[in-house]
Amino acid sequence: TGSSVNNDGGKRIRPLLVLLSATCYSENWHYSLPAASAIELIHNFSLIHDDIEDNSELRRGRETVWKRWGMAQGINAGDLMFSIAQSVCTDLVKHIESERVVKILKILNRTCVELTKGQYLDMAYEALSDVSQDEYLRMIQGKTASLITCSCKIGAIAGGASYSDAERFAEFGRNLGLAFQVKDDWLGIWGDEAVTGKSAESDLIVGKKTLPVVLGLMDSHTFREGYIGKTIDYEQAAYLTRILESAGIKERIEAESESLTRKALKELEDQDINKLPYNALIAVANQLTLRNK
Repeated sequence: TGSSVNNDGGKRIRPLLVLLSATCYSENWHYSLPAASAIELIHNFSLIHDDIEDNSELRRGRETVWKRWGMAQGINAGDLMFSIAQSVCTDLVKHIESERVVKILKILNRTCVELTKGQYLDMAYEALSDVSQDEYLRMIQGKTASLITCSCKIGAIAGGASYSDAERFAEFGRNLGLAFQVKDDWLGIWGDEAVTGKSAESDLIVGKKTLPVVLGLMDSHTFREGYIGKTIDYEQAAYLTRILESAGIKERIEAESESLTRKALKELEDQDINKLPYNALIAVANQLTLRNK
């Protein structure tokens, strides 16, 4: 599973999940490569457009596409990736029956709708002082978990799983995606800057409504006083981080990520699937929960 992170810091988690899910049902994992490629293209299309919508100039310490080439070409590049993903996915018909390919394409496009809904909520929440935990989870369900859900589901379908078994893989992916984002939120405040490539307090400084912030606003009057209506600099961010820790929110976020990972793994128990890729899926799930970047 170490190969899921490449040298420039980017992860290949989603295509890896496609291939592992397919291999749970078929040794011909290479038949599912078009689906894995499509997922990675969709993921990167969404990142290019997200950076434009968020006005983000850097991603993992490097200039974003729109910053380097201009906003118009950034939009163009994202649109092209989306279109290529559709075309690549149709190559599945070379080895997989057309009914399953159509099903996969429908799931992929429905997922893009969910991604868009999640991004809408993410931007809308920036203007709100109060966001409930349920509202937050609905946002990350679309913005992050939907594509991981899709990866596991279409991988299983491409591998020959029954549609009912594929739904269990989808639920595995949904909980894993939620765990992934919750861990990301933890890293956005408590991650090691030298490892993550961004300031440990950056999520607080830019005002992102991550789960620690949502819980802090709900449960800590001191945090709320220090956060609402304030310009957060590095010193204030460090102060707010200490408040979150004293309120036990750091531990709550860790526990939530671990709980969601356990729920994900429970979906794959007692299934008649190939053990080697099954064990690899367990390893990937645990890696996402325990990762430090």
